[in-house]
Amino acid sequence: MFLHETAYEVLKDLHDSGLFSIPEVLFSGRNLQEANRLLSVFRDRKPVAADEGFAAYIQAGGRGTPEAVRLFRIALQKERASAEAQWYLGLSLFDLGYYAEAIQTMEELESHVPEDPGERWLRDWARIWIGHGHDMLGEREAAIRSYRAVLQRETDPTEVTMTQYRIGPVNAEEWATRRMDSPYKHRS
Repeated sequence: MFLHETAYEVLKDLHDSGLFSIPEVLFSGRNLQEANRLLSVFRDRKPVAADEGFAAYIQAGGRGTPEAVRLFRIALQKERASAEAQWYLGLSLFDLGYYAEAIQTMEELESHVPEDPGERWLRDWARIWIGHGHDMLGEREAAIRSYRAVLQRETDPTEVTMTQYRIGPVNAEEWATRRMDSPYKHRS
């Protein structure tokens, strides 16, 4: 017990001095969004601005909420090129029915994704969600253009699963092909 309490005191002193940022959840237990930052420290990953938004998104069952949108927007003010924040902001806006804003966010994300093969899945799926947004707005021709754009480039063969959207396991090429034949329908 002594070592445990000593460790907390050392961590709190480091935090108070500004030498090491420790999530408040270690000291108060009141702010559950800080728990995501705690996991970041535990995993030896530097906390990022999107962590709080991601915590809100996960707490809502992998769904966007007004709070998640607010937190992702704050994260993007701090780290403008954060692909993670843009991705989850786009999905959150989509969940809330703000399809035009979701499209714009995913377009911005797609334009920032590097061309390297490791990031290809994100570029492909951002374009697919742009198509989904157009489908939800009743803009079928624009949706088809988005799905066709995925099919006209080299896609990542990795299968993804997004159970909250009843997607997968499926790769981008297969999903885009399905959406060419039938529009995406969002089910809550």
